[in-house]
Amino acid sequence: MDESGAEKLLGAGDMLVKLSGSQPQHIFAPYLSKGDIKRLIDR
Repeated sequence: MDESGAEKLLGAGDMLVKLSGSQPQHIFAPYLSKGDIKRLIDR
């Protein structure tokens, strides 16, 4: 990305996205581990 900021991310689900020609956007998405997904499916 040639940008700073990744060092400030909080962890899983926290990310920087940079689309062509734009500034990085800080976004957060839900994170589910494989174990979490398996537990939900097995219910």
